[in-house]
Formats: sequence, structure tokens, C-alpha cells
Amino acid sequence: MKRTLLRRAAAAAAGLALVATVAAACTDPTAGGTDPGGEKSGNPSAAAGPKTVNVYLYQKPTTFYPAAPAAGANQLVMTTIFEPLLGTNEKYELIPKLAEKWEISPDGKTITFNLRQGVVWSDGTPFTSKDVSFSFHKFADAKSGSGYALNFAGVEGIDDFQSGKAQTVTGFQTPDDNTFVVKSTKPNVGLVAQIGVYLIFPEAPLKDVPVAGFDKNAFWTNPTVGTGPFSFVTYKTDQYVEVKANPKYRTKVAVDRMYLRPVTSDAATASLQNGEMDLVQVSPTDLQRVEQMEGITVSSGPGPGFIRIAFDLQQPRFKDKRVRQAMVYAIDRKSMVETILGGKGTVQNGVFMGDAVPADINQYEYDPEKAKSLLKEAGWDPKEVVTINWIPGQRDRDAAATIVESQLNAVGMKVKLNQTQTLPPPPPQDATLFGGGNYIVEPYNDRVVISCKTWVPNGGNLPRYCNEQIDTLMEQANGTLDRDERMKLYQQAAKIENDEVSYLWLFSPDAIWATSSRLKGVKATGDFTGIFWNAAEWTIDDAAK
Repeated sequence: MKRTLLRRAAAAAAGLALVATVAAACTDPTAGGTDPGGEKSGNPSAAAGPKTVNVYLYQKPTTFYPAAPAAGANQLVMTTIFEPLLGTNEKYELIPKLAEKWEISPDGKTITFNLRQGVVWSDGTPFTSKDVSFSFHKFADAKSGSGYALNFAGVEGIDDFQSGKAQTVTGFQTPDDNTFVVKSTKPNVGLVAQIGVYLIFPEAPLKDVPVAGFDKNAFWTNPTVGTGPFSFVTYKTDQYVEVKANPKYRTKVAVDRMYLRPVTSDAATASLQNGEMDLVQVSPTDLQRVEQMEGITVSSGPGPGFIRIAFDLQQPRFKDKRVRQAMVYAIDRKSMVETILGGKGTVQNGVFMGDAVPADINQYEYDPEKAKSLLKEAGWDPKEVVTINWIPGQRDRDAAATIVESQLNAVGMKVKLNQTQTLPPPPPQDATLFGGGNYIVEPYNDRVVISCKTWVPNGGNLPRYCNEQIDTLMEQANGTLDRDERMKLYQQAAKIENDEVSYLWLFSPDAIWATSSRLKGVKATGDFTGIFWNAAEWTIDDAAK
């Protein structure tokens, strides 16, 4: 078995300062980058013929609108159809996609993306900077159903655009068909990594669609035009999403057809064993079993995602941080990592990761007596019922939910689990167990889940946590070009968030992928939603067993 342990996103981030210029890949969004040959060189090993693969999808997709609030299953499908300006590779480094190079001005206010020449949409229409501008205007407009509008704060003209005073964003500029420029009113270091990974969609079939209801347009259930290595064919609800090789893609795509199948992790593992599945994200609880399967390759890596519980912090009973601290102390998270994940993961103590985490944060070691004491100090009523919602079907989350219920009950809380097929609309009622993380190569993106300005539906702050000091520190950090100074500011924010327990953080599982012997070229990433980053390079060996 081949097992590749990837560096954590933090490790990648640690190398940013060492990179002055960039060739084919670059982690540092401030350093710019180029692709002197990489993807243009094609894939000479690509084989012809009816090559079909089946891939596990861990949840059912709900929309294929790239600007809709993030959901892993949606993102997985969309990354086969659409491409961003920049992507991330298996080392969690920024790499060129639709943009072949990018650069940030010395004052940190201007980002210039130089687009690949000769790229066409799957219907043959040329891809230009106008498509990028069209997509970014929709991402920047909450009225389009975008969950990312606040990420454009500080871009020139964004306030007038979002208030309706202007029809376009003056900071989005298209000096020619192959250049897209973003101008900000102040240094904005995190912007390139944040918006650079947004999936770009075509202007031509959507230009006349009103912004109100844009996200409900029929195109987003049948997105037949894209620049990705695959083209959408159909979605058979609850069965599969079918995509086929995009003949207009800039390199030969060797996999002719792909089916993405939403099934439980148990069913996926069983299908892998009997040859009905070629690529499966494996639950750590199944790892030992999968490793014993003949002809299966397993690869894994620490990722930026983690499992957490969001409590509705606007409910008075959750406002006291001692209650939230008590819940963290009450859960034996180290044992979770060992027993649920088989050691394939780490305990999480905040939303920040890597160099943004100071060495002296509270580790919240398992201490049920301390939890009881804190609940008593906070005046917690043991008769109060707390409902935790989650979508079942993934073993690690299912097991975590059961343990959380048991251990919180043991310290004097009255917890009830509620299985649901779709999570209740935010805010959480009373709490929601789910996964997520910072999939952007810059800590500034963490504000999306903790800022006072990003409460759902304006962002991903599900618990409606707010600390204005954290917001101030993160804005200061984002305007600081010196990386060391920037990380110091993020560490100050991380320490406050760790003390106040914005979420009940549980663990960060390694992403484990199992591949059949016939599917070649898969390079696993720790990002659960990033496995298709090099799908254009995959090949199939039908002679393999």
C-alpha cells in the first residue's frame, strides 16, 4: 500500500516567506505565480476509449451554483465542470488554473490575473476576462444568492455596487480579454487566495438572467457549459451525477465518463471491495479493512477541515463562555481521535490552523469534573434540553454525535440527538454537528465563520459568534504585508477565539482516499473537496485487477 502523508496546510503556509518568485506552484498569494509549461504540456499518456469511473460522493448535491453558500458535495461536482483562476494542489499550494500567472502590486492594493490564452468553454465560446468579471459581480452580490459577498469588502466601488448605487464594481477591470484586475482601497493580502479559487461560470448563457432569483435559474441544475475537464450530463436525484470528458478542454482527458454516487461511507467501502467503485473517501473506522483489500491503493493527508458543533450563541443559555468551555472539557476528544479515527487526525482547539495558532492556547484536556464546576458557576439548568442535529451516514460523525451526547449528559446537561437528511435552516436549533474548515491558503478567510459581519445568511458564521476585537485584529493582519507580523496578529485573534469557544471544536480528520487498481494518477489532498484538482491527468488501466 502506498500511503502519502501530506503536509498540513500550515506547513505549506510556513514556507510562504521563503518564496520570492514562483514557477509552477506557489503557496504565497502575495508572491504571484506563473505556469511556464505545466498544464499546457498536455497528457501524452492519456488513453482513448470508453473509460468510465465511479466515485463516492459523501452527501447529495443540492445545487451547482458556484456562488451558493459552500457545501462539500456541491463543490465536489462543480470542480469537475468549472475551474477557478487558481487552484490548490496536493501540497495545498496555490497553482495556476484559468489564470496562468498572477501578481500583487507592491502596495498590496492591486491584483493582476493573466488568463490562459486559447481557453474555450465546452460549447466552443472563447473564455475571456469578461466571464471572470461577470462571475465576480455575481459572487459580490448577495442578491444573486451568493454566500461570498462580504469577501469583497475593500474592493474599489463595492459599497456603491452592493447598495445599488452602481451597476458595476469599479475595482473589477478588464483591460483586455486575457487580463483581469482587482483593485482595493487598502492593502488586502488575503484577497488573492480567497477570490482566486472561486469557480468561474460563463456569461453568455446567463447574461440576461435577473439578479433576483439568479441562483434559482435552471442552468444551476443543468450546467452544460463549463471550462473544467468534464461536462455535466445529468443528475439522477439520490442516484448519481454523470459527467463526461470535455472535448474542448485544453488537454486530453483520458477518463471518458464519471459517475459521482451519493451513498453512505459503509456502502461506498463495500462497493470499493466488489469493484463497483473506483475512488472512495474512506472513513478512518474502515481504514484497516480497506488496507487489507487486494489491489486497493490508500493515500491520506491532514487537511484543513474539521468536525465541530455550532450552538446558537444568541440563545441566552449559551452566551456564558463558561458553558461553552465546560462542553469542551466534557468531551474526551483525544480518545475520539484514537478510537473513531484510528489516530488519523488531530484534536482541534479553534478555527485557526498552522502558523496562525499560538503555542500557548488552551488545549482543553478532558476534565469532566472541571466541566461540572464551570456549569455550576454559570448557573446551568440541568433540566434544559439541548438538541444536536446532524446528517447521519458518515461513521466518524455518527460516532462523534453519540459520544458527545453521552459525555455531555454525564456532566449534567440534557442532550438529545436529532438525525436529519438536511440541516435545519440557520441559525442552529439548538446546535448542529457538521464539518468545515479553512480551505483558503490564508488565515484571513477564517473570519468567514467567526466575524460579527458574517452571521448567516451573510456568511458562514453559523453560531452567530461575535467579538469585535477579533474582527479588528484580522483586518489589521490582512493589511499587513510582512508575513511574520501578519501571523502575530492572527495569533492574537486565535487566542481570544480559543478562550471564548466560538464552536465546540472536535477533531480534524485526515482525508483518506482509496483508489481501485484501474484508476491511475489520483493525487490525494487533505481537502475533502479537492480530490479532482488533477482529474484531467487521471488514466484508466482496464488490464489492472
